[in-house]
Amino acid sequence: MEAWRHVVGRAVVTQYFTDFSEHSVGSGLPSGWTARWETSNVTYSVASTGMPSGPIGGKCLRILKSTSHHTGVSFDAVGSAADVEILVRWCRTSTLNGHWLWFGLATRGVAGTGITSGHVGFASHGAFGTASHVKWVSAASTNTANNSTMPFPSMNTWYWSRFRINGSSISLKRWLDGNPEPESYHLTVTDSDVPAAGWAGLVVSGAVSGVGDFYVDTFGVGTGGDPAPSAALNTAPTITVAPTVSYGSLTRLGPNNSPAVVSFTATDAEQTGADELSYTIRTATAGGGTLVGSGTCTSGASKNHNIANADAGLVDGSQTLYLRVFDGWSYSADLSFTLLLDTTAPTVGAITHSPNPVVP
Repeated sequence: MEAWRHVVGRAVVTQYFTDFSEHSVGSGLPSGWTARWETSNVTYSVASTGMPSGPIGGKCLRILKSTSHHTGVSFDAVGSAADVEILVRWCRTSTLNGHWLWFGLATRGVAGTGITSGHVGFASHGAFGTASHVKWVSAASTNTANNSTMPFPSMNTWYWSRFRINGSSISLKRWLDGNPEPESYHLTVTDSDVPAAGWAGLVVSGAVSGVGDFYVDTFGVGTGGDPAPSAALNTAPTITVAPTVSYGSLTRLGPNNSPAVVSFTATDAEQTGADELSYTIRTATAGGGTLVGSGTCTSGASKNHNIANADAGLVDGSQTLYLRVFDGWSYSADLSFTLLLDTTAPTVGAITHSPNPVVP
């Protein structure tokens, strides 16, 4: 599992992704996932065989469900979120069709015993159409929208499904792996019930007479308006040598001593020796304040950044600035440093002489 906080402008959003490659093959629900709603008559495992060829991470989450009650699992890294997009690569290997094959992407799930509340976008829902939105409010379900024109998902075939809920706007699409993602959603609905944040994950159902057998290859989540990722996220870089400031032969930055030089080193575990990193220097932490400067740097190599006395956001005196290094949308922790700036010319008071008057 990978989860990274990143900044777009000044809005902090969050993405999560897993392809299950971090888990060992074996029975049981993998760590980082929690069973929800109807937790009986279901078997979980991390599998590397049994599914169609081509799992992205070499492993899948397998879910076998033998009753028509709805079983949920939540991706715990997401925690509790209201505005959520989920993107899943999945397939079915069971022979069940029609009414009994339910595979859905779930948001705003409410914890509790049995089915409680939440929204589910069913990418396979034979009872009401091959795609549908179902909401549960205090355990009572309502099917609010269907799309029966989509072909029923074939056995042993990979599909992608994207389910998005922002405020009261809810959308769902599904497409065959290898085909372009359709621009339009196959299903859209407006619904204001269950507005609060909740768990995000999956909901499946089987049948009394057979087993619903599903393989989940990848599971990506975006929250706060961020799109769900379809692949592993970048590893956040680390600032390995903290920033220091050099004023040359003087003690501070000023009109006659500009620029000062800020030196630091950042390292990216994924790459070295390429200009794959970028950085910002700001007047406040957490991506706030004024942008003083920015640039690119090489992983593992010392970087010098020049700060001029007239750069944006600088004020006279002692000022704390914050360095952050990015690898794509993932970023390092902020490291602070102090800049001394003096742009005010000195003043000269009265001049006196001793002895007075001056004797030539």
